[in-house]
Amino acid sequence: MNKIWKSILSLLLFLLAFTQIDLINAKENENIPREIEMLFSGLDDNESVIELPNGGYIYGNGEVKIFDYLDYIEGKLVPIETYDLNKDINKITVEDAKQQLYIAKDIPMTRGSSVPTQVMQLSAGQIYISKAFSGSGWRFSGYQFVADPNTGYYLKWTTYIDDGRVGSASYANDTLRGQTHGIEIYKGQPKYISYGPNGQIYYTYNPINGTYYRVENN
Repeated sequence: MNKIWKSILSLLLFLLAFTQIDLINAKENENIPREIEMLFSGLDDNESVIELPNGGYIYGNGEVKIFDYLDYIEGKLVPIETYDLNKDINKITVEDAKQQLYIAKDIPMTRGSSVPTQVMQLSAGQIYISKAFSGSGWRFSGYQFVADPNTGYYLKWTTYIDDGRVGSASYANDTLRGQTHGIEIYKGQPKYISYGPNGQIYYTYNPINGTYYRVENN
């Protein structure tokens, strides 16, 4: 009989230990602001993303290719960077990415004041998630974004904390010169946008500190 009770007690202690771990993790997750949680909506905390050297995260299967419109080789674009979530040794978990954004949420992070020339191509299911925006005047994403031609031209955009716009390079340059163009997107309201084969750029004016955006080929 004593053996039975000892077994039951051991089992109860085991379950209690795991319950305490779950409560600790839940407490940590309570600190993550809703906007950061929404940035990663649909992604499990244990899934992986790649943190890019100049900011932002990419998610999805297959290669993510980055081109530069200023770098033509024999009349065509050649990738200057390629990332593969299945092979990249620098990938981190979604949970780690959330914690990074939470720690840095009150630190001003001035983003691009000029229109980007580098282009990120997203295949089906791939997602780019920005880090926080701040700064005065017009501020631009670090990349233009295009969908893999095999999936059509539409990309799904969402902005958080503050509103923004999405435009082609031409529209972004016009906006920088004082003629505001581009499609408005409102915080927390996803919108599908297409400029045909042209790159799509996110930009926002005097962004509220901690503004983020997400673009996906879904």
